[in-house]
Amino acid sequence: MSRINVMYYILFIVMIGLILYISSASADRLKKGEGDDLAKLVKIASTLNSAQWVSYVGITKKRLYIEYGTSVHTGSFFTKEPSYTLYWFLRSEVSKHQVEILKSKSVE
Repeated sequence: MSRINVMYYILFIVMIGLILYISSASADRLKKGEGDDLAKLVKIASTLNSAQWVSYVGITKKRLYIEYGTSVHTGSFFTKEPSYTLYWFLRSEVSKHQVEILKSKSVE
């Protein structure tokens, strides 16, 4: 291998590491939930899992807020901190039964 090829290889590895590190710094976010997201959150709330969890945050006149946490994300290579996403849903999109499941199975 020539010296130039080795330098490009090292530069490539450093760039990948930098991209992963930057993505771990922006792991927390706010997202409008869709139908698939709600089904995923209800399923996570209904099962015991140490890698993913949900927390019921609250409800307003028009919205429901659920926090989703996971310890498996791109930043987990560099930090032990979990990644959090705060989902919000319109109340008209969520049934009372789903709200009760999310409330009762929420991680405090």
